[in-house]
Amino acid sequence: MDRGHLPTEPIRVMRTKTLQALSVVRPWGGKIATGEKTIEVRRWTPPVLPLNNLLIVENGRRLKPGECDADGLAVAVVSIGSVGDWTPELAEAACSPWEPGWLAWTIGDVKPIEHPFVVVAAREIYWIEVDSSRLPTGVA
Repeated sequence: MDRGHLPTEPIRVMRTKTLQALSVVRPWGGKIATGEKTIEVRRWTPPVLPLNNLLIVENGRRLKPGECDADGLAVAVVSIGSVGDWTPELAEAACSPWEPGWLAWTIGDVKPIEHPFVVVAAREIYWIEVDSSRLPTGVA
């Protein structure tokens, strides 16, 4: 840039935020974002509860251990308030047919992302840095 002239395009300064993220296979990320799916089903418990400001990343396939998917889509920010046994009564809230031996994660405080954006999807809970301007209002 010539020091004697002002830029003709706006200069965008990106502010980032580091969040914990959880990837879910399509279409369940979208169902979480719309509030249709209020229970996430896993075989393991998150390391900390409640788990606030969890970025939900939707991806196209189930990931294998150690695998990532560069085409994940950030669709919502949620909280996981509690984890308990998954029972047949919770199958509808999980948008899945019930099977024994799984845990039900209670999803709350759903903040859909107005314009979903591409991020990396990975297994279990992972940390990711994102442009904070793309996150919903109220994400601390």
